[in-house]
Amino acid sequence: MRANATPPSGSGRDPRRGRGLRALLVLAVAVAAPILAVMIAVNVRAVRTDLARLTDPDLPISLPDGEVVPLRELVERSATAPAPEDSSRVVRTRVDLPNRTSTRPRFEGNPDALRAGESGGRRRERAQAGDLFALAEIQREEGRTDEALALYLSVPRSHPNYALARRRAGWHILADERGQPERGVPLVQEALLADPFSGNSWQDLARVYGRALGVPVR
Repeated sequence: MRANATPPSGSGRDPRRGRGLRALLVLAVAVAAPILAVMIAVNVRAVRTDLARLTDPDLPISLPDGEVVPLRELVERSATAPAPEDSSRVVRTRVDLPNRTSTRPRFEGNPDALRAGESGGRRRERAQAGDLFALAEIQREEGRTDEALALYLSVPRSHPNYALARRRAGWHILADERGQPERGVPLVQEALLADPFSGNSWQDLARVYGRALGVPVR
C-alpha cells in the first residue's frame, strides 16, 4: 500500500484568511479615499492668511481703562507682562443654596466667559496687564472684530491659549463671521498642530473644512 504524498508547501493555509485581509484592505482604502479627497479639495481652496495685513502694527487698540495704543506697543508690553494664565481652567466658587451648601462650577459674563472659565472682571485685569488673548476676547465681545483678529494673531506660541486664539481667528471670525473659510483653514490647522488632543481643535477644523466646501455647518 502506497504512503500518502506529502502535501505541497503552503497548502495548509486557510484561504478565508487571505480573503479577509483583502477585504480589510479594500475597506480601509474605501474609508481613507474620500477623507483624503476632502482634505485635498479644502487645501486647494485654502488661502494663506496675510498676517502682515491683518496685524497692522499701527492699528489702534482700546484698553479696558479707555487708553488707546497701537498694536505694536501692546505686543511689546506683552513681552514683559506677567506670565499669562490658561483661561481654559474651571473656576470653582461656593454656592449657598436654601437647604444646602455645595461647591460647583459657576461662571459669570457672556458665553465666552463660560467657555474660558473666568469672570469678565478677571479678564479685564489680565487684558490691562498686557495679556493679548484676554484683550482679544474683550474686543470680540464688544464687536471690534478687526482689533480682535489682529490681537488673536499676535498671541505668541508660548501663550497657553495660543491654539484657542488660532481657532478664534480661523473659525469664529474668518469662517463664521466673515464667511471666509478658505482663509481660516491654515489657522485652524495650526491650532490642531499646537493642541492635537483637544476635541475643540478637531471640531473647529471640521467646521472650517465644511464651510470651505459649502456645507452650512455651525
